[in-house]
Amino acid sequence: MPWGFKILYIDKIEIMIKGLDFDKFEKNDEKIFACSFALCQIAEQTTKLSDDEKIRQSHIPWAKIKGMRNHTIHNYDNVDFAIMWDALTKDLPTLKINIQNIIKQ
Repeated sequence: MPWGFKILYIDKIEIMIKGLDFDKFEKNDEKIFACSFALCQIAEQTTKLSDDEKIRQSHIPWAKIKGMRNHTIHNYDNVDFAIMWDALTKDLPTLKINIQNIIKQ
């Protein structure tokens, strides 16, 4: 599993949103599209995980990650950008730490 691939996209998101607050993010279509793409790429990689790997890493909310991807791709015109912002600023830093710990094992 290319764990580093996920870290790469999380790093790119961190760079894209650095210095932004939600109001600036919500008004910046470029940032929204780029972050949406990166989130979908991260989530798409989770579909390549075996069930055994998901069980071993059960502290990571795989279903929530996949759900965000599905909602973003299939309902893009109805995406709640506040939820996306929370995922970018609260969930991804935790995911990054979890992945870094997996890589260290």
